[in-house]
Amino acid sequence: MKRLLTLFTLLISMHAAAHAAQPRVSNKPAFDPLRFFTGQTHSWGVMESRSGEPTQWIKTETQGRMINGELRMEQELVFEKGQRQHRSWRMRRIDSRHFEATANDIIGTAHGELNGNLFRWTFKLALKPSNPLFNVTMTQRMYFQPDGKTMINRDTIRKAGIILAQVTEQFSRVP
Repeated sequence: MKRLLTLFTLLISMHAAAHAAQPRVSNKPAFDPLRFFTGQTHSWGVMESRSGEPTQWIKTETQGRMINGELRMEQELVFEKGQRQHRSWRMRRIDSRHFEATANDIIGTAHGELNGNLFRWTFKLALKPSNPLFNVTMTQRMYFQPDGKTMINRDTIRKAGIILAQVTEQFSRVP
């Protein structure tokens, strides 16, 4: 009986934790990542260590254009410590809720799912393309804001399931 009670308590705890971790989703405003990233956007944010301590800021400038139903984006990333990266994206809609993308430093294909104002990406990123030991898993949760021109992005960077860092950014469309 004691084992059964312990198992029951564990299952209830796991269920509560799973539901507590669900991000808040709203249907308004509905997010369309293809439309949001068509044109020019910029972002600024902070990278944090796994313990939540800020380690550096990050800024991006992105230019996107639709070509034959595919969004092509050129993104410049600038980090406080002087590193610069260029990422070339190609994103397309699979159906009303699902998207795929490739980029020059993504391994394979990024998979995205849309749910109201929340867009979630998952992909493998090659931090050092010549060395697979530096590949990490990225999960991005993008929250489209009620003003219709701002999006909050939360990246979680993992290696072997362990959180290495997180990034919080605010993206804005440039008029």
